[in-house]
Amino acid sequence: MTAPSHLLILGVSRGGTTLLATALGAHPRIACLDEDLTGAFNRVVGDKIRGLKLCVPNHVELHRRWTPWCAPGLWFGATRKSLTMNKVPKSRLSIADLAGFGDTQCVAVLRDPRAVVGAIGRRENRSSRVAAYRWHRSVDVADGLSSLPGRPPLIVDFDRLVQNPETVLRGLCSGMDLEFTDALLNAPSLNRRYPGSGFDASRAGAAGSEDVDVSEWLSETTLSTYRRLKAQSL
Repeated sequence: MTAPSHLLILGVSRGGTTLLATALGAHPRIACLDEDLTGAFNRVVGDKIRGLKLCVPNHVELHRRWTPWCAPGLWFGATRKSLTMNKVPKSRLSIADLAGFGDTQCVAVLRDPRAVVGAIGRRENRSSRVAAYRWHRSVDVADGLSSLPGRPPLIVDFDRLVQNPETVLRGLCSGMDLEFTDALLNAPSLNRRYPGSGFDASRAGAAGSEDVDVSEWLSETTLSTYRRLKAQSL
């Protein structure tokens, strides 16, 4: 196996995508863009793996793309935060489109639903219904990545990432035929959005959102898929 030409880092917002993308973007072989919605990462030149981090489903979906007629829905806060608009991906290209640029490795990160729903509510002022929908779609999309042609997806468990970062990041490097470098372990201090001194194991699990009840919004089928993927993850 050889290293991929392209890398897609996917997951729900507040689910660890930025931390993971920062870690992988610190690798000397990878040039990673953050939340570009145009497919511009394909224009990176030189001997670099072209990386892109996007959140599911508000940025990107497995097969659906941005629909221009939905643009008026972004003009006002009430509609922009609605469930209807959160079902519309903002990327001009779908995951399937982006993966078609080359030999693409998809990496999906999954996090406890209570932590995600709680954080989206606190930091993005979205309803529990919207937050749960995002989490549900991120799990379904992670499960659906294996339907795309090419490399099988790599699944990362957020809890393991913050508790045992070197083990997880070594596993990712191995899965992409890349040499591990200690630079990846500097991700928290390199994180421009949420800088930290190190990987914080206290963020594992529900992480301060233990009282968040997701049972009203998430089906047992989705939760079962999450548990299955988590058991198979790095």
